[in-house]
This record gives sequence, structure tokens and C-alpha cells, in this order.
Amino acid sequence: MSALDITGPLRRLLRSGRPTGSSRTTLIGLSAFAAGLILPFIVVCALIGRSWVATEEGRLTAALASVADVAASDVDRFLDDRLAILRALATSPALDHDDFARFERQVRELPDRNGMAIVLRDASGAPVEIDAPPHVSDLIDGAGGAAPVVRLDVPVVREGRPRLVVSAALAPAAFDDVLRRSGLGAEQFGTIADRQGRVVGRSDASPMRLGQVVQGFADRTGGRGLWTGIGPSGREVRIEYRRLPGTGWLVNVGMTQAAFHAPLDRSLWALVGLSVALVLGAFLLTLPIVRRLLADRRALDDASHLLLVAQQAAGAGAWDWDIRADRISLSPASARLHGLTVAEDGDEAPIVLSVAQWEARLFAEDLPAVWTAAMDEGVEQGTTFRADFRVRAPSLPAGLRWVQTIGRVIADPQTGQPLRMIGLHLDVTAQHDAEMALRTSEERLRDSEERLALALDSGQDGLFDWDVAGGAIWLSPGWVTKLGYRSDEAWLTFGLFLTHVHPDEQEAVNARIQAHLTGTLDTFEHEYRRRRADGSYVWVLMRARVVGRGPDGQGLRMVGTLIDISQRKEAELRIAHLALHDTLTDLPNRNLFRQRLDQALARIRSAPGRIAVLACDLDRFKAVNDTFGHPVGDRLLCLVAERLRTSLRRGDTIARLGGDEFAMVLIDIESEADAGSVCERIIGVVNEPIVLDGVAIDIGMSVGAAVVSGEGTDAEEVFKRADTALYQAKAAGRNTYRLFEAETHARTATRSLLALEMKEAIRRGDFFLVYQPLIDLKTNAVASFEALMRWRHPEHGLISPGEFIPVAEETGLIVQLGAWALAEACREAMRWPEPLRVAVNVSAVQFRGSLEASVLSALAGSGLAAGRLKLEVTESLFLNNPEQALACLHRLRGLGIRIALDDFGTGYSSLSYLRRFPFDKIKIDRAFVQDIGDPDAAAIVRAVVGLGERLGMGIVAEGVETVEQLEIVQREGCTEVQGFLFSRPLPAPEARAFAERRDVRAAA
Repeated sequence: MSALDITGPLRRLLRSGRPTGSSRTTLIGLSAFAAGLILPFIVVCALIGRSWVATEEGRLTAALASVADVAASDVDRFLDDRLAILRALATSPALDHDDFARFERQVRELPDRNGMAIVLRDASGAPVEIDAPPHVSDLIDGAGGAAPVVRLDVPVVREGRPRLVVSAALAPAAFDDVLRRSGLGAEQFGTIADRQGRVVGRSDASPMRLGQVVQGFADRTGGRGLWTGIGPSGREVRIEYRRLPGTGWLVNVGMTQAAFHAPLDRSLWALVGLSVALVLGAFLLTLPIVRRLLADRRALDDASHLLLVAQQAAGAGAWDWDIRADRISLSPASARLHGLTVAEDGDEAPIVLSVAQWEARLFAEDLPAVWTAAMDEGVEQGTTFRADFRVRAPSLPAGLRWVQTIGRVIADPQTGQPLRMIGLHLDVTAQHDAEMALRTSEERLRDSEERLALALDSGQDGLFDWDVAGGAIWLSPGWVTKLGYRSDEAWLTFGLFLTHVHPDEQEAVNARIQAHLTGTLDTFEHEYRRRRADGSYVWVLMRARVVGRGPDGQGLRMVGTLIDISQRKEAELRIAHLALHDTLTDLPNRNLFRQRLDQALARIRSAPGRIAVLACDLDRFKAVNDTFGHPVGDRLLCLVAERLRTSLRRGDTIARLGGDEFAMVLIDIESEADAGSVCERIIGVVNEPIVLDGVAIDIGMSVGAAVVSGEGTDAEEVFKRADTALYQAKAAGRNTYRLFEAETHARTATRSLLALEMKEAIRRGDFFLVYQPLIDLKTNAVASFEALMRWRHPEHGLISPGEFIPVAEETGLIVQLGAWALAEACREAMRWPEPLRVAVNVSAVQFRGSLEASVLSALAGSGLAAGRLKLEVTESLFLNNPEQALACLHRLRGLGIRIALDDFGTGYSSLSYLRRFPFDKIKIDRAFVQDIGDPDAAAIVRAVVGLGERLGMGIVAEGVETVEQLEIVQREGCTEVQGFLFSRPLPAPEARAFAERRDVRAAA
């Protein structure tokens, strides 16, 4: 193609169809077009590159910071591990008596000293504060040519004073190993500096030397940060530093700036090369795009010329719709057809409207036909389309003008995408008026008859026509067939019609029909059930109206429709059923249960009677779900629901409240004994084995029952009573029932209130400890004190431990109270003369919590030696998870803490636990001591003493209150006693005074 062939179309494209003769303009336009595509691309690439550089630099900085965090954490953990070993050695019982040989053996027996040389120094060598934390020194230069070291010191505190120092020396090479294991990259180096900035550890790649001060140390303030500057090698470096909170040491991880930016430089050069390649490709792609646009413009110009000729020949108005711009251009003739004002000065410029403006001038109901013709015929079939529409024209008699549009779609020859629509507008108002005039009343009647016949033969609905005066009712044949009758039975009388209505609804249907016939009811619409030929019923919606009335206003004829609404009714009933029933078992749910309970309560308020409400829970159901899975659990619930349903009387209600919870309402109950019989029956039904998939599953049921009469109790209160009784049944061992008792409920409420007051008492500090001495019968001296908890209530005074301790164990508050008691008892014991011990009772609940942490915290906080603390446990500790309890006791015993078995003889398996754990003391329960005069009780005490002597355990007799009891237990071999005969529990000051007495005699 020559330059002259392109010049004309290109010029028309760039200048909206105005041709020139300059090929230079074409080249300029081509260049501008190419620049318009390429320059924005270059700008976008630059912006993306800039954003990427910032993101990548942030990512690399974050990666360096992450390595610094890991290195700092490793160094901090490295020091903590070694200080932990020294702390453990500082609490060694060997140091209580300056048994340094034993201490050295303990050091040698350590499985792993972690590279430390551990020594024991006299405290006089350096001042050490009691509450000072363990000390980590800076780098210490070795004397006499020895290598530099870092020293770790942990004070040994006894009786509130520092006595010795456990010290260890670490070689800097150990810190080098920590950095090597911290995951430093190939280009990264690391150093560890002490508080003076001197290097105590370095990685292999670090240019620093041991003892050298790191650059910019004074500038590295705060806990963390980034430092940039000149490194020892003279190159620029960037270093992420972290300061260790406990020691003040500085951990540095860095790399040279050149190594840091190397990945960025490589990626930027790659991005520049890619951008250049994409720009060249975009430039080459513009040439075929321009050629295709020129060809489209030339074809459009040719079509426009042809349309203009057709318009002038037919005297019609032209239109042109640019689909992409969403604009319609109307020629002056076409604009006049649309009622638009056009200048009469010869200006032939088209009028441009948006599509919305054009649609606003048409009748809305005509638009779908226009667009359907344009889409189906113009776009889909690619042919000329035709459609008629109305335009509002107030000047015409009918106030409108009928316009016919004829058009064709112009599409992209390459993609087939529609670009424009062009066409003509013709005034066809006269034609439409003529067609309407030709339609006679006879033709319209024929149309109506055809539509009526079609309505009668189609669909599921029916028609009826009732000649009220004659009595005959005509039904459409399709409706008669639908009801199961023969088509020749389409006629019936009104009396026969009523017999087919459901008996429960005949009176209502007849009353509404008569009201409509007399004019009392303006419209008629009613739902009722109509009998089929097979005896079943179908729900019908009947709509009707009177079409003729006599002189007295009475209806003479009534016509209407019959609509089958059975499916809708079934859906409504199903929804209503689901709203009130459990989807799994189809039992009433919580909502329906509440309705039935309200109804039962209302009945016994109006007439004397009693009802019972049962709250039920399955026992061991969770184990079924965990073992066999939830699908088996669901099947089990369905079988249980069916058993419960069949075990109740007609009129009683059973509901599933959720999970494995059920509830029942029993009406006409004579007494609580009747309710108990029902409870026993349903427990027995559930207890019968259930076989699923060949496996027999054994479960049980706990039941709580509340029997009420019409005393005005509401449903919520009644169910709360049953739930309280259920709780008591579970506490009694499950698989049983309990009837609600007001006194028991009051005790439960009191316990709940007591639990709330205990939380407030802990906050106020109302709890305190008293101390009861244990007397060594050989020396008549105090061997130890037992710490006992007391509660002074601001209103009720002292509250017995027998009341608040069980509540504390039940609510879990015993964990918090026990930790406080341990800490308080250890602090008080530090004021007693050595080696006097303190005994603290611990609950089984505390073992499930954090007992070990509480014990270690109490010893560390008070400075009390582990050997001066004794923990007293009961046999209830071993009922649940005995292996875990024994393991915990062994760990505590390994720290040097004494363990005593309290209340011996009251449990279930005392002897077995004596064999499995070497208790330091066995405390005989006071019940045996009080009956010590009984030969049987004395024999038991004698046997326990002999057992303790054989096992190497000391025996303590509790509750010694008389001289006779003292003489007998002493004769039977008890070595220690405790009881009111010597002293009641004493406040802390009095206990200290009592402990200082050299000789303690019985108070009697």
C-alpha cells in the first residue's frame, strides 16, 4: 500500500472525517499515537520500579533485623541456662551446714555444666545485696597471662543474709559458638559486646578482635536499633543491634553496605532490560493497530454515505448510535419525529443525546421490544432489524406518535464486537391508526374466547361458575380430573359441594359464602381442605366474586378460581414443626417445652393439682462421641429419645434441649414418690445396653426432679429447681436421681454466695495464717509448725475452714489461695530459729494447676531453704491421675522438700501409696486418737507406728487433747504429737515466741 492510500483514511480518523492532502500529518499522527501508548507505559514502569526498590530494601532490612533478634535471643537464653544451674546449686541443702565436700560432689555429679568452671567464693570477697539478681560481669582480663573470661555470680542467701557466692567462669569462645549457631548469612557477621563496648564474642566473618571496642558504641542507645558507619576494615557497614535486658550487653549483626545493596542492583538492571524490551515490543505492536483502525474508519464512512442517500430518498430521519461512547446522533428529520426543536436556518448538524435521554422520550413499555429486536436480529443474526415504538407528541389528537426504526449493526471485522448501529426513523402513526380501526368488536371477542379456553385447559388451577338461583355449580374439567373424578362429573350442587369440604371447615366456608352473596363481605378469599375421590384432602385457595345481583341485592351468580396450595401449606406446616421440634430426634425443642410447661402451670393454678419437671443428662456420652465418632453419637441420641418417649404417659412431654440434655413435664402427679418412680423407670430404660454396629454401648442417665403445685411459681423457677436437683444427682455419683429440696437449694445458694465473697476477700486480704506446733516427744521441743488458713469476714467474723475450703476447691480459688499461703508461710518461717520447719497443706486441685511453680516462687521469694518446707497431702490426691501426682511429688522431693501424708487411714488405698512413695511423715487421723482408749483403735495406731518404723517414716498423732491420749500414743510409739493439749493454732507473733521455748510441756 502506498503512502497516498493511507493518507486519506488516516486524516479522516484523526480529524473526524475532514480530508487533507498532507502525508506528513499522517506520520505525525502515527508518532503521536505511538507515543500515547508507549510514554504512559514508561511512566508506569518507573513508578513500579521505585515502589519495588522501596519494598525490597524494607524486606532486606527486616531480614537483617530478624537475624539480630534470633542472635540476641540465643545469647540471652545461653546466659539464662547457665544462671539457672547456679541458682539451683545456690539452694543446695549442703550449703545450709557448710558441707562444702558434699557441694563439690553435687557439682561433679551435674550431667552437663555447659562448659562452666564452677567455684564457691566467700561472700566477703565482694559486697552482695540480698535482693540483688544474679550478676554477669563484663570481660575480665586474665591475670598472669591467663585468657580473658566472663564471670557469673549467684548469691547464696540464708537467714536473710548473703553467706557465699556460687561463681562460674565462661570462656569467650563459648559466645563465639552461640553466634555460629544463630543462623548468620554468608555475607553477615556478628559480635557480642559487654557494657563497656568490648567484644566478648565474635563470628568467624567478623573483623573485630576479642576485647576491642565496637565502633559507634556510644551511639547505640536504647534496647534496639540500626547503626550505619565505617567498620574496622574501612568499608561502610550497617548493623542491627539488640541490648540484652538483664545484662546490658549488646548483640550486633551486620553486613557491608555493598553486600546489602548487591541484590537490589542486580534486580534493578534486570528490570531496566525488561522495560526496554517491552517498550520496543509496544512500539512494534502499534503499526497493525493503526492500520486496522484506518480500515474500520473507511468502512464506516462508506456506510454513512449509503445511509445518507437512503434517507434522502425515503424522506426519513437518520440515526447513528456510537456503542462505545453510548451516544445517539439524530438527524434533524429524526429529531423532529422525537418532538425535539430543530433550528430552521438550514443548519443540518445532528442532535446528540445520551441513550438515557433518548429512552426518556419513549413509552417505557415499548423499550423491551426495541432492544430485543436490536439484539436478536441485529447482533445475534447480523441482519437488519425493525421495531415500532411510541413517542409522546402533545400536538397530535392521540397525544403520541408511532415511529418505526430500521437499523443494522456495524461490527469489528476482526473480533466481531459491535461498534455502532445506524438506521432510519419513519413516522408510522397513520398505519397504526388504520390497523386499530380494522379490529372489530367481533375479533376482540374471538380473542377473549381463545384466551378463556387456554386458561381452562392449562395449569393446575380450576374455575367454577355457580348459578345461585338454579343451584348448579360448574367446575372446569381439568380441576375435576385433578380431584380424581370423571370429567362428566363437572356439575354438582351447592349442598354436594359442602359435603366435600373438611368437616372442621364446612361451617366457616358456608358462613363466608353467604356473607358475600348478601353483600356483607365485599370480596371472597378463603383457604379450606377439599376431599379427593380417594378420601384424601387437598388444600384449596378459593377466590370468587358475585357477577349479578337481584333487586334485593342477593347474589344470583358467583364465579371464581380454585388454586391448589397443598405444597405451600405442607411447607408452612413443616416450617412450623421445625421451629418447635429438634431436627435430630424430632422431640419438642426448648421453645415447645417452655410452651407446654407454661400450659401445665396455668392448669394447676386454675385447678388443684401437681406437676413434675425433670432435667436429665446422659452419663458417659462424651466418651461415646470421642470413641465412636459423632455419627454414632447421633444415632445413640435417637435411640435414647425413642426409649424415653415410650416410657412416658400420654399427655406428658419430653424435649431435647441440646447435646445430651433432655427435659420432661409430667402432669397429674400425686406425690413426690410418683415422680421418683418415673425417674427410676427412665433411668432403668436408659441403662439397658444399646447395640450399635455390633458393639454394646453402656451409658446412664442422671435426673433432677422438681414437683410443684399451683403456688405461683413461674416456668423459669421450676426448671431452675429441677436443674439444681440434677446437679446434686451428678455430685452423688451420676446414674441416679434427686428430688429438689428447699434446704439443699438454700445450702447451694449459700455456697455460691460464699464463693463470690471469697473473691472479694482475696482482693481485700481478709485471709490470714495461724500456726499450730508439732511437738517432738523425745526432746519436748517444737519440731515444726503447721500453717492453717483462716478467714475473718467483715460482717460474719471468723468463718470455719470446713465451710470455705470445700468451696475454694470446687471453684478453683484454692489455687490462688494456696499459692498465697505457701509464700506467706515461707516468709514467716524465715523468722524462726533454724532448723524449725513449716508445714503447708496442699489440695489435689493445686496439683492440677501450677503447684511446682508456686513452691519454687515461695522459696525464691523468701530465701527459705527447701529442706525447711514440708507439704502435707491427703489420699484424695491419688484418686485422679495418680501417676501424674506421684511424678510431681518425686520432683518436689528431689528439691529437698519434705512430704507428709495427712489424715492417714481415712482413704481407700493408704497402704498401696505408702509402698509407691517414701513419705517423710505419716499423720494419724484425729478420729483414731480420740478413740485411742478403744483397744481396736489402739491396735490400729500400733500397726501404723510399726509400719512407719519399717518404712523409715516418722509418725505424728493428730488431735491429742488429753493427758491420757498423750500417754497412750507415746506408749504405742508415736514420736511427734499435735493437738490442743499443747497449743491451739497461734498467730504469727505468738508462734515465734512459742518456738523460742526450750522445753514444751502439756498445757494440762
